[in-house]
Amino acid sequence: MRRKRLIQGFLDSEVDEFLQRLKYDKTEVDNFTGYRNGYHKKREVATAVGGLKVRVPRVSDNSEPFQSQVVKKYKRRSEGLDNLFPRLFVEGLATRDFEPALRFLVGENAPLSPSSMREIEQKIQRRV
Repeated sequence: MRRKRLIQGFLDSEVDEFLQRLKYDKTEVDNFTGYRNGYHKKREVATAVGGLKVRVPRVSDNSEPFQSQVVKKYKRRSEGLDNLFPRLFVEGLATRDFEPALRFLVGENAPLSPSSMREIEQKIQRRV
């Protein structure tokens, strides 16, 4: 629960920085950049410490679109988890053993689809 609050805090801070004002700040800004428009649907992101359900904030009516750097669009795995796969491969874990090993590491409910596992295997084979 603590990790989820931390990630959610980072997401909200990103929007504060993007809009150049705090959540309930009503002061006029010379260069208006948009306003908060709630949150996207909750989605689960697989991390090295387990799956986390997060809500990414939405920003409307702005000249440039808001894109979170913490939870990227359409991303279901963290960068740290993506970096873990090549290390497992180098250590001798066969590609067919990735999914059971990852399920053990990140939890049974982690969003690891067969297509994402194939994508990871292809990335590893390109690096080798």
